[in-house]
Amino acid sequence: MQPQFDAERIVGDSCQLFACLVPERMGQPVLLAAVFEFVALDVKLDGPSSGLLAEVKGSAAEFPSSRMTHAAGVGDLPQDGAGGALATDMAWVEAAHNVLLFGPSGVGKSHLAATLGHALIEHGLRVRYTAACELVQQLQAAKQELHLADALTKLDKYHLLVIDDIGYVKRSESETSVLFELIAHRYEAGSLLITSNLPFSAWNRVFPDDMMAVAAIDRLIHHAQVFELSGESYRKRAHARQQKEVAANS
Repeated sequence: MQPQFDAERIVGDSCQLFACLVPERMGQPVLLAAVFEFVALDVKLDGPSSGLLAEVKGSAAEFPSSRMTHAAGVGDLPQDGAGGALATDMAWVEAAHNVLLFGPSGVGKSHLAATLGHALIEHGLRVRYTAACELVQQLQAAKQELHLADALTKLDKYHLLVIDDIGYVKRSESETSVLFELIAHRYEAGSLLITSNLPFSAWNRVFPDDMMAVAAIDRLIHHAQVFELSGESYRKRAHARQQKEVAANS
């Protein structure tokens, strides 16, 4: 006999829990992660809980699923200077300032971006995480359908847009023009968190027009905190820790 459950009630209770946790800033990462994982099941609802589920999905959408449960902690964020306050002080988001994370592949830029995004969601902010290439493709499609302005306006509901791996955007006029329009649209209106394996000096590999590259950089850094990450690959370090744990338990 198959077990019976009331999806409407379960989702409703889970979303109510999420709604309670966020405003009071209780910081319960295990419970919050459980709600995110439930949202990932994509249960279809028609009842009163559908609106709440949509709200939770709006906050959790597109974050890397492998980081869902781990990303609630913010201990890996840069702790020197103002970096340590990024996850707890909402002033930079409220002021529509930006955060830029630079560094070679593997040093943990995407992990830090996801970690910070989840921390801000716990504080009641709306955050969207997206790969730069995927977002650009979506904006390109909207532009071709003459709906780019509408697509940009829809993104206004997010206090923070996390755009991962901007350095992998193709150097073409069609792709980088919509990327520039997004940056210009968000300037002093909404925060961006951008990760890149390319320093500013190499952004002519992203923007085919040097003037467009300079204009984009100028808008991004006007109100921004910039972090340069370095060191050994995050994945290599994680593998080394796993090997030590295996050796210690054997």
